[in-house]
Amino acid sequence: MGHFAKMTKNLERRISELEGRKTGDPDHDLAIVKEISEIEHQINDIGDYYCKTLGKHLGSSFVIPEKFDLHISVLVPKNGYSVDQITITPLTRISDIVAMIKQNFEGKDPVVKWNEAATVFLVIPFDQSPLIPQFTEKLKGLGTVEALTEVDRMRPQDLIKIPCNAKGALSNFDVITRSTLLLVGDLQFKSELPAFCITHNFKPTVHTYYSCSTCGLNWICTECSRYCHKDHKILLHLRDKQVEWAMCYCYQKGQCRAINRDTVL
Repeated sequence: MGHFAKMTKNLERRISELEGRKTGDPDHDLAIVKEISEIEHQINDIGDYYCKTLGKHLGSSFVIPEKFDLHISVLVPKNGYSVDQITITPLTRISDIVAMIKQNFEGKDPVVKWNEAATVFLVIPFDQSPLIPQFTEKLKGLGTVEALTEVDRMRPQDLIKIPCNAKGALSNFDVITRSTLLLVGDLQFKSELPAFCITHNFKPTVHTYYSCSTCGLNWICTECSRYCHKDHKILLHLRDKQVEWAMCYCYQKGQCRAINRDTVL
């Protein structure tokens, strides 16, 4: 322990020295902040190695210290969503990580379905990060079964695959700091749900309309603006209009891909 503690203490001393050199000028402090971040990563790496080394020698009698933080990232290959720099400890449970991810997306694009029994974390250590774009490219847009099959086909034997419904702590799976967890399987976000154009089963209502500069259309209903015109330049056209008939120019101009008055369910 003495050697590990000495290395950690020296690095922490270096962080204190760097903190004392800050001036408050963002341009001046940028390089200092970067070096501090790199040193913090080194400290965490030392902690990981220390835990692993003792664990191998002491086996089940070794209790992992909670103080060593691990920094991981999560990436959802099918849509490119990511959660960067989640700070956890070796004793954080898999279920806790699932809860953190759900909370992170709540205010952006909420998770509406997560079948944990059919979803996995594929763990990519920092030193194998060049594999991430390869997996992302192959898995993007694939359905659940196809994605899980592709993961098994592409996965090198040394990469860890953790079921999202796994019990126990992260330490059970030998995950090290700065790893990226690829989230693959039966997972659905709100933006993936079918959209219902206002023309579907229309009833008089108060509605907000949008314009799409990309398509050159006005009077686009709310759901079509979200679904049919995703990633387009959308502007508010008219808020809270009393609507007496099924008006949506996205539908009327033949661009509607949502469930509309012509859809047979």
